[in-house]
Amino acid sequence: MSWNVHSEITGAKERLGGLKLIFDLLPDHEQESLLLRIKARFLEIPSPRWWWEHLKLPQRTLEGVTAMDLPVVCPDREAVVWLIPCDEKNELIYQTTPVSAKEVLGECFLFEYAIVAEDLAWLMIENHHGEFVVTGDLEAGS
Repeated sequence: MSWNVHSEITGAKERLGGLKLIFDLLPDHEQESLLLRIKARFLEIPSPRWWWEHLKLPQRTLEGVTAMDLPVVCPDREAVVWLIPCDEKNELIYQTTPVSAKEVLGECFLFEYAIVAEDLAWLMIENHHGEFVVTGDLEAGS
């Protein structure tokens, strides 16, 4: 079986079986419309290879931040956020919280992903260089 992001996340959730996690793949019919809204809000072009290179809003890099810092960096550690693995084969959206995302991502091999506030106030990307790029109003989100 070849590696893919969804199987990596599923395996991480299984390894963390004893923890109460909120980390659920949205149904296909919900993913498509939400993904269109997210891309329209944050991206200059609809399907770039690297999202962080095509953000249309002002952006900044958070120095020294890792996935383990998500509960601290996000405005509300228990708020619903959308996690989107940036994988050219699939565009999946998971409903999660910063706390649950930290746990699951900590069990995964590195892959580029975006975290988006439920109200689309901000978007944060950990890119393949290990940098956290943020756009939108992090203080106002969720």
